[in-house]
Amino acid sequence: MSPFGSDALENCTAFAPSRAASGVATIFLYSHVRPLGQIIPIPVALGLAAAGAALIWRILEAARPNPAARERKRRLAVNARGRMADATLLDLSGDALHYSYWVRGVQYSASQDISGVRDRLPDDSKLLAGSALVKYVAGNPANSIVVCEEWSGLRVQPQEEPAIDHE
Repeated sequence: MSPFGSDALENCTAFAPSRAASGVATIFLYSHVRPLGQIIPIPVALGLAAAGAALIWRILEAARPNPAARERKRRLAVNARGRMADATLLDLSGDALHYSYWVRGVQYSASQDISGVRDRLPDDSKLLAGSALVKYVAGNPANSIVVCEEWSGLRVQPQEEPAIDHE
């Protein structure tokens, strides 16, 4: 007689003998095991799997920052821990501000995407020519900015408002 009772082996659909660590034979019972197709119809299971995969993809896609957010984060990080140096503004073309600067005897030429900080620039682009300050990361001097949301290295004099005569 079985240690599981006489009817336990009769109700099993399969059983497999195996050896435990002590060498005693044990029997694993697979009672009432049904294929997945009998529990959930296959098309429903595939639909649920596809919906789950799409949901996971949407969550991961939403968590990834867009390029504008990454650039803003970079500018703020350089501003927070950057060192300052003198720079020469070379050109403003489209949304790129081109400049050049020296750090420890090495000349760097760089450009900065200014589309996110366009409001910090003067309306007249001719005022941008000349010298400015640049902030750069000490460990990677090529990582630099001239302007960000919280700081500006532009040496532009504020435009005077025309005097209004109230008479």
